[in-house]
Amino acid sequence: MSGDLEQPSIWKANLAFEHELPWWGVVASAEAILTQNEMALYYQRLDLGNPTRSGQDGRMMYWNAAGYSPANWNVNASNTWTAASSVQNRGNRPSSVDIVTYALPTNKGESQQLTMALTKPMTENWGWQVAYTYTNATEVNPLTSSQASSNWNNNAVFQANEEVAGVTNYTIRDRFSANLSYRHYFFENYATDFGLFYEGRTGKPYSWVFQNDMNGDGVVNDLFYVPSAPGDVIFAKLPTSRRSGVL
Repeated sequence: MSGDLEQPSIWKANLAFEHELPWWGVVASAEAILTQNEMALYYQRLDLGNPTRSGQDGRMMYWNAAGYSPANWNVNASNTWTAASSVQNRGNRPSSVDIVTYALPTNKGESQQLTMALTKPMTENWGWQVAYTYTNATEVNPLTSSQASSNWNNNAVFQANEEVAGVTNYTIRDRFSANLSYRHYFFENYATDFGLFYEGRTGKPYSWVFQNDMNGDGVVNDLFYVPSAPGDVIFAKLPTSRRSGVL
């Protein structure tokens, strides 16, 4: 663990506006919430050893010499390891250790969230609201597990041990919601409320990764380049985000 690591913290600011429209007592509102990581954490693996080669796309590779021979792989990109081939990932891994993880601080990662709503406060026993929220959020590591090694393994990356902020696993880009409320007094002074609620979401993030261990670091979490259109092959411009799209 780095000596610079402290309790995770963020900077947060919000601005809200609310105004009653001249029609039917409807209230229009808007709110923007901005956050910036002050102290977040991510993990590196110290047992990878030095890279043995640079890939065609600039990716650092960790296979030993046998791992680069096509003779040691089948058509499904599965390792056909034998005692003769001696294919190993992490060709320069230290022989005296197994898995060594290192927790580090980062201030990369932020979010922007905008909500707009129309609300009709309950009058004459009826009330309703419709709202839309747009969210953009990034982080270096989603910290999806309780163990340091699996937090490293489950993070889709281009370069092993990179500190790059990409779209967070937890963001929902577009959220629509609506509710309808009705109040009735079946008994004197005892109100009974009924409500209907709707929520629709779109924009769940996902990543395209290789099915096998692309870079030889021992983990299947390697992003691959997805062209945006026919003829779009730009390896000179390396990705800056670990996420490659949204649903």
